[in-house]
Amino acid sequence: DDEYYDEYYYDDEYYDEYYYDDYYYDDDYYDDFDGEYFDEEAVIASYEVDGLELLGDPTPEHLQLWESFTALIPAQYIEGVITYFEVIDDPETSGYVYGDEDDIDKFVLGLNVIELDQPRELRHTIIHEYAHILTLSADQIDMRLERGASCPTFELEEGCSDDDSYVFAFYQQFYEDGGNNSNDAFVTEYASTNIAEDMAESFTFFILRPRPDGNSIADQKVAFFYDYPELVELRNATRANLNTQQQ
Repeated sequence: DDEYYDEYYYDDEYYDEYYYDDYYYDDDYYDDFDGEYFDEEAVIASYEVDGLELLGDPTPEHLQLWESFTALIPAQYIEGVITYFEVIDDPETSGYVYGDEDDIDKFVLGLNVIELDQPRELRHTIIHEYAHILTLSADQIDMRLERGASCPTFELEEGCSDDDSYVFAFYQQFYEDGGNNSNDAFVTEYASTNIAEDMAESFTFFILRPRPDGNSIADQKVAFFYDYPELVELRNATRANLNTQQQ
């Protein structure tokens, strides 16, 4: 229910429309963003995760980076989902997730320690990467499909999308007829990379911004998530966490 977020909430510095302007998304930070394609040498630390707790002896800085993630995404959505947390120091990579090869139901999360000094970018990255976890999890994607086997829905690099998955519905609505690559079809330039990044960026806007009142393809992609009550509930819980951090 957006009534919780009153007019003042949307007018503050973080959420006003000028924060997400063309300059923000056209700057060098996002032009150089390589998503999941990172340099392994940039990983400066890796920690096993038990529930929501980092094991080992994380530095205060690394613990702060991890807690930025756990403080923003509600615990019930991430507890037990992450097996390893990787800290990277790479000006060209904001963050990534990839499946744990030993457990297809779990993920490895990587975040960039540089972004501790860029809190807005870090929030965006956290939500973006969580969107991958949400939309590419084992209950959304059949990861056991053999290469070359027929996928009756839509096949991603990660596997075959389930017929009731978010990504297949997104594909049917926005990509099945060839897609639209016009300037107003994507919320950011990076969203045009592929359908997975398009969903993740659109989901990030769904979480961080008011419901769009326009009818561009980009607006429709953000509005797509409002069709799922469970995602609206996730949005409200995440925004409540963010509101707490802003106080």
